[in-house]
Amino acid sequence: MVDLAPHVRAVLAGKEPARDLSGELTDLTTAYDLADKTFEAVSPTCGWKIAANAPDQRANPDLGAPIFARIAGGAPVPTGSVLKLSDFTDFALEPEFAAVLGAPVSQPLDAPGAREKIAAIHVAFELLDRRGLGPVFHLPTFVALNVFNAGVVMGQEVPKAALADYSARFSMAAETQLSGRNTAPQDPFEAVADTLNHATSRGFSVPAGAVILCGTHHPPVSISAPTAVEFEVSGRVVSLSISD
Repeated sequence: MVDLAPHVRAVLAGKEPARDLSGELTDLTTAYDLADKTFEAVSPTCGWKIAANAPDQRANPDLGAPIFARIAGGAPVPTGSVLKLSDFTDFALEPEFAAVLGAPVSQPLDAPGAREKIAAIHVAFELLDRRGLGPVFHLPTFVALNVFNAGVVMGQEVPKAALADYSARFSMAAETQLSGRNTAPQDPFEAVADTLNHATSRGFSVPAGAVILCGTHHPPVSISAPTAVEFEVSGRVVSLSISD
């Protein structure tokens, strides 16, 4: 079998474009082994993410289960920041909830246990970069490439109690992309539990202060020109400007 680690490391380091690995990487178990072997290419990291966790995705036999990856960057990007398109190959973003752990986790837990471990939940943007992959849909390739994560932008805190029933609005260039109620793909406490259980099942202890991205409220939005984006949940906001 071809050693794919050098290619994955080079892609994550921005040294070569990604390629479709479907002919070389056939299952998620091997893909996660490869991701664990190469995650230093996106180090430092500040947490973990879940993806493909909406009910219709879980019910899709071509998906079957959520997928997981690490969050690039030693710390979240503050809300209100300006990012440059030139720092990315294929820039996109997603509006999400981001949980911050108040205590380390090294053992399996359920949603109530995850809730107890969470110090705060914030509105956030996940930053994404497909790194030249193109219109490929192959989950093991996605996992090997860290599910395209390129960081997280952290906004204001949302009280845990407010998550039971909330309004949400996502806009780009002042035009609404999403407006509705309770728009998360999954209960955020369940999403955190699923993500932490994935990490600990693979032998990782997740430290206090780690960020857990809980899944997108809206399909990824590709951005190729300067703009401004905002995600607001019951009055709590995260914003970002994108320049050339």
